[in-house]
Amino acid sequence: MSVGLIWRALCLLSILCTLSRNVHCTENQPDLSGTERGLTFSHVYKIDIPGSSSCTVERLPVQETGLQQDTTSNGENDIIFKHNIRLQTSKCNCEESESFKELLYRVNGLEEEVNYLKTQCTQGCCGRGGAAGVDTSCSDHGTYQHDTCSCLCNPGWEGPDCSVSSCPDECSDNGRCVDGRCVCYEGYTGEDCSQLTCPGDCNDKGQCVDGKCVCFPHFTGEDCSIPKCPNDCEGNGQCVDGQCVCDDGFYGEDCSTVLAPKGLQLIQKTDVSLLVEWETVQGAEYYMLTYHPKFDEGAVEEVQIPNSENSYLITDLTPGVTYIVKVYAVIKKIQSEADMIKATTDVSTIDDMRVTGQTEVSIQVDWKNPQAEVDYFRLTHTDPSGQEEELNVQRSQEARTKHTIVGLYPGTEYQISVQSIKGNAGGKASFTTGVTDIDAPSNLVTTEVTEDTATVSWDKVQAEIEGYMLSYTSAEGSSSEIFVGRDSTSYRLVGLRPGVLHTVYIWAFRGDKVSEKSSTEAETELDAPTNLSVEDETDSSFRVYWDPTQAQIDGYMLTYSSSDGSREETPVGSDSSYVLTGLRPGVVYTVYLWAVRGSKASRKISTEAETEIDSPKDLKATDVTIDSALLTWAPPLADIEGYILTYREEEGNLQAIERRLDASETSFTASNLKMGKRYIVTIVAFRGSKRSRMVETLFKTVAMLYPFPMDCVQIMRNGNNNNGIYTVYINNNQSKPIEVFCDMTTDGGGWLVLQRRNTGKLDFMKRWRQYIAGFGNMTEEFWLGLDKIYALTNTPTQYELRFDLGLGSERAYAVYDNFKIAPIRQKFKLTIGKYRGTAGDAMTYHQDRLWTTIDSDNDIALTNCARTHSGAWWYANCHLANLNGKWGDNRHSLGVNWEPWKGHLTSLDFTEMKIRPVGALSSRKKRSLMVREKKSRVSNTHK
Repeated sequence: MSVGLIWRALCLLSILCTLSRNVHCTENQPDLSGTERGLTFSHVYKIDIPGSSSCTVERLPVQETGLQQDTTSNGENDIIFKHNIRLQTSKCNCEESESFKELLYRVNGLEEEVNYLKTQCTQGCCGRGGAAGVDTSCSDHGTYQHDTCSCLCNPGWEGPDCSVSSCPDECSDNGRCVDGRCVCYEGYTGEDCSQLTCPGDCNDKGQCVDGKCVCFPHFTGEDCSIPKCPNDCEGNGQCVDGQCVCDDGFYGEDCSTVLAPKGLQLIQKTDVSLLVEWETVQGAEYYMLTYHPKFDEGAVEEVQIPNSENSYLITDLTPGVTYIVKVYAVIKKIQSEADMIKATTDVSTIDDMRVTGQTEVSIQVDWKNPQAEVDYFRLTHTDPSGQEEELNVQRSQEARTKHTIVGLYPGTEYQISVQSIKGNAGGKASFTTGVTDIDAPSNLVTTEVTEDTATVSWDKVQAEIEGYMLSYTSAEGSSSEIFVGRDSTSYRLVGLRPGVLHTVYIWAFRGDKVSEKSSTEAETELDAPTNLSVEDETDSSFRVYWDPTQAQIDGYMLTYSSSDGSREETPVGSDSSYVLTGLRPGVVYTVYLWAVRGSKASRKISTEAETEIDSPKDLKATDVTIDSALLTWAPPLADIEGYILTYREEEGNLQAIERRLDASETSFTASNLKMGKRYIVTIVAFRGSKRSRMVETLFKTVAMLYPFPMDCVQIMRNGNNNNGIYTVYINNNQSKPIEVFCDMTTDGGGWLVLQRRNTGKLDFMKRWRQYIAGFGNMTEEFWLGLDKIYALTNTPTQYELRFDLGLGSERAYAVYDNFKIAPIRQKFKLTIGKYRGTAGDAMTYHQDRLWTTIDSDNDIALTNCARTHSGAWWYANCHLANLNGKWGDNRHSLGVNWEPWKGHLTSLDFTEMKIRPVGALSSRKKRSLMVREKKSRVSNTHK
């Protein structure tokens, strides 16, 4: 019973508390005087209602039921009903209280009694069995009861005449009663509208309980319309339409299970290892692999394997043992079920078994001994018919065991196996195949030889073979191998080179087994040269080219003739070209060529060639002045029409001057030239469109020979013959001047001095940077500097280095013909050349050595040679020359030493190092050179 129904009852009682009705009944009796007599019913209700709105009634003792009814009469026609109702303090679940239910029942009963009395009185039959004028049809909704003078209404109808429709429990105040049926308000349902409805009737996916949906499994939401996934997919997937879509690596209704690896299999095994592989599980974080001997589960080994791998090599296992191998996938610390295999390691196996040799009746085999101990080896060999022979072989003390199988058949293939034996167990056998040698073809001969073919024949072999292989060689090389069928006894070789001696080989084979080779010789006939042509024509020669013969020959013969009928025959050897010289310019020649060997000669081939016009000869410049020169030449032998002569400055952008001269002219004066300039002169002879080769010469008008001399030789050639300080220019480059001291007297002069020591006043024990920059006074003692020496010697000019040495009045010298040093990044590495002189060779020992100072140790000694020998040099380990050593120190190898001359215990008192171009001057050439250079200033400086 709902709270609304309780309050409905209380409200009804409250109305009844003030209800007072007068009911008048008139009896239909004849003896009545006609005066009406009124009957009054009065109900008095006293209801005590507590202030709380709670809906549960506390049960009271019988005497305090809370409902008391008394009936009293107040006058003849007044009837008073008194009702005392007391409601106790409310408690929980009042609608379930038996006392409250009893109270409501009595209230409803009271209403029915009062209505009944009213009906009876209205019909005028109160207390009687019936009365006239009473409606006994009960409105066709009930049955009239004569004993009670009332209607018994059909269900759904009420009222004295059953004319009022009724609904169950007045629709619980949650609806309207229409024709005896409840039309429930929104939110209620049921026959009496006492039940709350749920949203969407729970969409048939749940039950409606007190207006709330209690959803069936797998659904949720206020109206149970949202599908629900089992266990919310355990966080390992997404819920889509009530079903879990699992992440990679998970499966199951709720994605709680990790996919297990599949396809675990053994890939490879040895006696001490197992290689296993499985299919990759997508999403796996890593794999867990376990293994243990089949009968020893306590020896389980675990290995965690990254998800990037799907195989693992299990090592350090025991031979011949069966292992249980399992692999699991792991994601989020959840381990899948295992995929499992059983795998057994091999017994110690035989490795590297091989056939090392064979004969026609034996095969030699060997194999690598296993690391594990074995009792012996069991060797078996089987022939093609299946006949098997077995023998035991003892293990060798060496790394490999060898055995020769004898008594075999020639040309026969044998299956050979070796198995290691330990006790009653045998390891995995190793197999190989051996084939005895087969016999070779016999009686090989050569017949029917032509220029490019040869036929060979032979007797068949006795062994069973697949066929023959044939090849041939000559002095020019070898052919590829040629297959010949096993039933053949001859073969024709084609495409051979003519005139070549060939050696022909033939052998039988079966598979990779071959017999010994048989051989014979065949020599093809001679052929002739081809494609004769002429190139490189000059005015007196041309070169004849031809394709050589394929045959081996003694050589070629060549003849040529001209239009005047002259003819000459010449042997030209075995080359494929020949230059004809001494020919007349501008003449057409016919050339013939053929090959010869012994008394044999090939056919002749021929071609024609015309010699070029010859050039003018001896072009030179004479009578050279500061602005002119006389150009002269000798005329060519060929008939010509004239000459084309040009001249221009060697350096400069001025256009060349061209002159056309008659054939009779043999000189020309070039004028208006510039002083001290080099000129290039060219001349060609011509006849029609044909031109001779160009002849060229150079000359220089009178001026200083070397405006920017690069060494002391060029300074001397400029007319400076006195010793002293001069300026030279690196490689004649005006932008790179260097101050140097020139020795113009020693051995013809022209020496550029690099070092001098003669007083001992200057300390030569300097540091690296000082030796690079140079130090001292060039008129006394000095060191020129490594940077300057490098710049001077690293030009296209090759320099010789001279050492002048002195001790007292004694003098000696040493000259080296190829001196230069490397740049600083190579530590000024020394190149010295070949020695000549009187002082002995001390510098070859220092060839390719690096420069060492007291602060830069680049020698090959254990210590710094510059420190231990008080100087700086191209030390090795350490020196034979120490010209920068300590002045006057005669201790061993500390002074100014030249060991081949005065040893390590004598310090020299004079040294000079100087360079000049190789071959520039000598004492016996100096005079003629100076005279020639003086003359060139007033005449020709032709080069």
